[in-house]
Formats: sequence, structure tokens, C-alpha cells
Amino acid sequence: PSERLFWGDLHCHTFFGDGLRCPEELCAFARDEAFLDIFALAEHSELLSDRQWEYFVGVMNDFNEPGWFVTLVGFEWTSHRWGHRNLYYPGAQGPLLRCNHPEQGQLECVYETAREHKALVIPHHSANVTMGVDWRLGHDPEVERLVEIHSVWGNSEQSKEAGNPYPIRTLGGERSGQHVIDALRMNRRFGFIGGGDIHDGRPGDELHHLQTLPEAYRLLSRQGIMAVFAPDLSREAIFRALWNRHCYATMNCRVYLEFEVCGKPMGSIFETHGERPMRVYAASEVPIARIEVIRNGEPWAHAEPNQLEVEFKIDDPRAEPAWYYARVTRADGLLTWSSPIWVD
Repeated sequence: PSERLFWGDLHCHTFFGDGLRCPEELCAFARDEAFLDIFALAEHSELLSDRQWEYFVGVMNDFNEPGWFVTLVGFEWTSHRWGHRNLYYPGAQGPLLRCNHPEQGQLECVYETAREHKALVIPHHSANVTMGVDWRLGHDPEVERLVEIHSVWGNSEQSKEAGNPYPIRTLGGERSGQHVIDALRMNRRFGFIGGGDIHDGRPGDELHHLQTLPEAYRLLSRQGIMAVFAPDLSREAIFRALWNRHCYATMNCRVYLEFEVCGKPMGSIFETHGERPMRVYAASEVPIARIEVIRNGEPWAHAEPNQLEVEFKIDDPRAEPAWYYARVTRADGLLTWSSPIWVD
């Protein structure tokens, strides 16, 4: 095949911040115990010194081995004012920005740095009251191309009232208007990834949801992971695939998912006239209970196959601009989301 599927988690914390284990241990766990192909640390940047950032960058580059295990250099910019965002560089280095710095604490500084270094900016747990994202405060479509739709905190796709079975329940819960679907309705062209936001030292195989202490951990979810279609397992190919939104999100279940509109893969933006044939193909070791196609933010078509492998085809006869994505629910309740496709 021209492309293969690779699994990863780009959001993990260390004991230099508010997590467990050192960077080397976390990289080794992600590679050798969770069997991830792609990994990144995203430590709270305001908790790192310049020397510690140099060490983090060195560890990530030491563990980057094309064809076996790909790492990205990145950090979390933890602004409660502008919304938490992770920044990932395409190469072996990049500057550290701290949200508590007078200049670096401005959202435009994050976007400017990302544009200069051709980096990706990824907002996460957007729906949360305390650490979420007010979409009205700013957006740069050039570099803010992905959103972390699910993590241990829960699912920011849509509200509980709209049918979200895993809403964010900690730190004040969720705030209306800050869900991913709200951003898409504002014409934010986000691809989807799942992330861990791991603090328990087990990226890709978390135990947060099984812990009883501290009390708030009872309200956490399974972590998210991402799937990336790329021609090879190299830093360049993986970053290019993420840049092109050729990826999808899951609740740490390795569902194989393809979603196409007019033969175009997830993440595509194109124009067409006439009918729009769509295809969803999903396979899992747990039966696929439900497949849904979301059109312009509303459920539009669905199937309930209850099979391990399923192909679902449907046409949209309407010609107006629209965006679509697929949501897959397994029999055990775990979710998978394709990145959207936009037809202009």
C-alpha cells in the first residue's frame, strides 16, 4: 500500500511537571510496553527551565528512530486565559514559550512562533470550564489545523445534552459554545486526534480511569490516541500527514477506520458538483455497534451493523457546501472519530 497506519500519543507529562516518570522512562514505555509508533512529551512549559528544555529536546531526538519509533519535539502552553494549546515542531528543535511570560503569554506570540517554524498548534479539552478554549478569542488556520477531541479528561466533541456519553466532568465540567463541533460551525477546519494528557506515567496504556484516589480521578475517562496514515514511519512523513489532517482519533482502542467523500480521504478540502458518494470502512476486535456520518454538525446517516468489519456507503444528493465526519461506536461503548472532510 502507498500508506500505512501508525498509532501515537502526543500528550504526556513528566515528573518535571505534574506527572510521573522521567522523559526517558516515558519514551521507553510508549515504545516498548504500549507499542506506540509515535510519541511526544507535552510538559507544561512554564514549569521548565531553559536547561531542562534542552534536555527534553535531546531525549526526544535520542529516541527518534525512523522506521521504528518517531518522536516530535513539543510542549504545552498552559494559558487559562487563551486556552491550553500544545505546540509541536517539525524538526529537531524549537523555542520554548511560557504562558506566564509577558510577551510569550499572548496567543498571537504562539501563532507567530508556529508560523516561523512551520509548527502545529493543537488546542485540547476545549469544552472545560477551567482550562478550555473560547473559540472567539483567536485562531490561525495556517498552523492551528488539528484539535485533540478526546483525552483522559473526557470528550470535547459535543455536549452531554447533545448525546456525548463521555463529557468532561472535572474542574467545573463543560461550558457550552466551547465544544469541537462549535469550532467546526465557525468554519475552523480542524482534523481530529486523540491524546492522553497522561499524568500516571503510562502513555498508551493508562490506568487513570481505574484509580480511586485522588477522588477526582473517578471522573476521568480512557485516554485518547491518534491514528496517522503516512507513507513511512519518519518524523517528516508523520508531521506532513498531521499537517494534512490525514489522521483520526480513538478512545485508546485500535479501530481501523477509513472515511472518504468522492474518493477523497479524511482531512481533504475540495470542490465538486452533483452527488457525493461516501464510504466508511471500520474494523475492530470488538463488534462495531454503530456508524454515524455527521453532516454540518448534525447526525445525517447511520448504520447499526454489530459486526467486527463493516463497510457503509451512502450518497448525499445535495450540492451546497458541507463538511462531514464519521463517528464509530463499538459494542463496549468506546468511540472513534474520523477527521472531517470539507466540500466547498
